Amino acid sequence: MSERDARRAVGMAPGSAPPAARQIGRRVLQVAAVLAAACDPAAGPPDAGGPDAGAVAQGSPATSDVAINEVSPAGDWVELVNRTGAPIALDGMFVTDKADRLDHYQPLAGTLAPGGVAAIDAVAFGLGDADEVHLIAPDGLVVDGLAYLWLDGSPGESLARRPHADGPFYRAVASRGEVNP
Repeated sequence: MSERDARRAVGMAPGSAPPAARQIGRRVLQVAAVLAAACDPAAGPPDAGGPDAGAVAQGSPATSDVAINEVSPAGDWVELVNRTGAPIALDGMFVTDKADRLDHYQPLAGTLAPGGVAAIDAVAFGLGDADEVHLIAPDGLVVDGLAYLWLDGSPGESLARRPHADGPFYRAVASRGEVNP
């Protein structure tokens, strides 16, 4: 479906959608394409080293000094990683499942050692099957975030960055508080 057709489908005049809404619309169409490919039983399982590897990855590679490293929707926890060689203070930061709705969040405190990981329980807001998680700085800016789909997952599984601390997220055996395999 083209962007023009998508706008007409929701009743907007061409060119009237704000740029942010158009960007979100493109992302929704991208997710729909990934889901269609992932849910096609004739396609078989994706090959992590093959041309269809993108169908199993979620999110994008990490770019911030402290990043979300692993998410367990079934276990309701989030893992952070310090990607630098220096300690990072977490005081004033928080984790939430809605960056634009901050009425439920998990405040953070303490220091994350160089290269260290820390698991945070998400009991303040809970994680769903189609959800998002954000790390917010004390000034309110989003440090890192992930919108994900979690279908048929168990508490022993997670979405983990591969390679550890750098890559996009893949379904994995949970490694809470440890380096991702």
